Amino acid sequence: MNLNPRFSVYKSNKRFISNTVLSLRSDARYSKSNSNNDFFKGNNEQTDFRVILYLEETFRVYYFRKLFFETGLKSNLGYRYSDNKNEGTNLETGLNSYYDGTYSSFYPIESVPIVTGIGRVYESTDARMAMYIVEDLQKKGLINQQPNGETLKEISRLITKIKNNRVFDSRLKKIYELSMIDSLFQENDIVNKIDAAYFTTVYDNWLYAFTQSRKNGWEIKINYTPSFNQIFHKQAYTSYQEVEGGQPAASDVVETSQRSDIGGYLSLNTNYHLPIGNRWQVDAEAELVYIGKYPANENEYVVMEDPEFIGVRDAELAALVNVNIGYFPTSRTQITTPIRLGIISDNVARKYFYTGLRVDYYLSPYIRVSAQYSYNYIYTEQNIFEGGNLRSKRQSNYVFFGFKYILF
Repeated sequence: MNLNPRFSVYKSNKRFISNTVLSLRSDARYSKSNSNNDFFKGNNEQTDFRVILYLEETFRVYYFRKLFFETGLKSNLGYRYSDNKNEGTNLETGLNSYYDGTYSSFYPIESVPIVTGIGRVYESTDARMAMYIVEDLQKKGLINQQPNGETLKEISRLITKIKNNRVFDSRLKKIYELSMIDSLFQENDIVNKIDAAYFTTVYDNWLYAFTQSRKNGWEIKINYTPSFNQIFHKQAYTSYQEVEGGQPAASDVVETSQRSDIGGYLSLNTNYHLPIGNRWQVDAEAELVYIGKYPANENEYVVMEDPEFIGVRDAELAALVNVNIGYFPTSRTQITTPIRLGIISDNVARKYFYTGLRVDYYLSPYIRVSAQYSYNYIYTEQNIFEGGNLRSKRQSNYVFFGFKYILF
């Protein structure tokens, strides 16, 4: 079971961009299994719970044309709890064993990104929505005159303004939004007929066009992010093991520990976003990452647990390429194809390739049906002794079909 509420505030003008993200990621799992074979009979119960509170504050200033400086704060407060119970009997000896253990950890992770670069990526979702509305009205013969570029900009600016207004009553909010759009269309003499077909077309696009995310522009940036990580562990367990011909071995143990790590990463990143017409979107990103790992003491070599680099956190150097191709046949439907390539280098060299196909269809603004297929290939090579390497290849296929309900 997963629960992931998220709150964000994004502000942008010609010189400044700020973004605040607050999210809570949590999941809980329970499993129970039984073993029954010729040698052992027993059962196992396991409960896992994890919760992460994430806060991100980002501030960017453009100081000369498209040159920018960015900084902020990324903070994670995480807690994990696990309970594992095992009991059973060795059928050959008739001896019983029992284990009941809990493990918990609390880990605050703080990082401060320091970024400089050139370029700018613009949100174009609202501009695409304006084009969707005009295009659908034109298909139904309701357009009096084709809006020019300036009129389309005016529509998209109005969409941006009114969709971010906060109104407690969602019904009143919808009435206000559609009234503003209708007023603008009539003032500019865009439509030739005000009837049910006109209102339902505008209403349908207004409900579903926000389900898409479209961007336009490019950036090249250098990012240095120092990090500080503290981890508090506690482990408690009770075990009992019968011994043939002797006293049973019993243990009742409580262990606590604390670790502090300092590290960070340096990256060179370029990303490019291109909407092609109103139906296609191409997003591409290439990144070269060096992750610094600094030990808490001379006897301990640790790895930073930065949630943005879960896939490469053990690496000293990584080269990553991500391409996402999206097709949007209607405002309700999205078809996306991701392509990911990576080369990760430390004591184990890893290369991976990932691709797939995902289809999302919105039955309503709050209910999404999703189908996904993905293919993953990983090649690893590790030097395990002088003059010899251990090589392995792993391929996996993943198929998913499900529903997602958005509360608000």
